[in-house]
Amino acid sequence: MRIIDTSELRNNMDLYFDLATTETILIQRGQNETFVLTKDNYLAPDADLNRAVSFDEFKRQALQHVKSLYNPKKSCE
Repeated sequence: MRIIDTSELRNNMDLYFDLATTETILIQRGQNETFVLTKDNYLAPDADLNRAVSFDEFKRQALQHVKSLYNPKKSCE
């Protein structure tokens, strides 16, 4: 882990972006603010995402299920 200040980042931005692919860079701004520079790995869609439904679809299905629980079942005559 490296700790640098904002002027060091500004002067050598390409270097620190390259280093952030393999290590964490802490950026100190003033005395009270600290930021972390790390590489963010993109998450590729997978089977779980392919099964996902929108909130509106989930809400529709949930309401339909709740209504089915409260509808009296017709008795056999």
